[in-house]
Amino acid sequence: MAPSSHHRRPGRRPDFDRRAALLVASQEADLSRRLDAAKTEFLADAQLFSFRAFQSEARRNQSWSTCAQSSIGSRYASGEPMSQQPSPTATKFSDDGFWWWDGAAWKPAVSPDRLWRWNGQAWVPASQQQGGAGVAASGGSVGAAIGITIGVFVLVLVLVSILVTVILLTMGGQISNVFSNVVAALSG
Repeated sequence: MAPSSHHRRPGRRPDFDRRAALLVASQEADLSRRLDAAKTEFLADAQLFSFRAFQSEARRNQSWSTCAQSSIGSRYASGEPMSQQPSPTATKFSDDGFWWWDGAAWKPAVSPDRLWRWNGQAWVPASQQQGGAGVAASGGSVGAAIGITIGVFVLVLVLVSILVTVILLTMGGQISNVFSNVVAALSG
């Protein structure tokens, strides 16, 4: 009996084990290449998506500046209400309510001074528009928030003043006794 025969599995040859190991190694290398290719493809897709989103935002901003300089700009400067061609389809507004889609590009739904708002068919004063992003309502809510903040501050100030006055009136003798003890301890 050969000295290494007890280490081999019965019925398997050493060259078969070597071929199986090479096959497994080549499969692992192939899987590794495919994984790297998938990662590269995913990153390229993500970069392309990001670029398209950036282009879309740039077109939206360009559309705003072009529209503000041309159609809105001249009518806005004259102070008269602005009109625009109504879209043949239902008007689609952006999530923030500041843009509307005309079928080809995003257009501003609010005038530069925020006094006029596009309702889907015509420019109307922003105070009359109730369904959108509430441009006129946001000014009132900011004022209310400031008023509430000042009111709460004054209320806290009054309550602290009353509390300090009550403490000083009821415990005034004890507080002066504590201070005199501290002065005696420090000087003596």
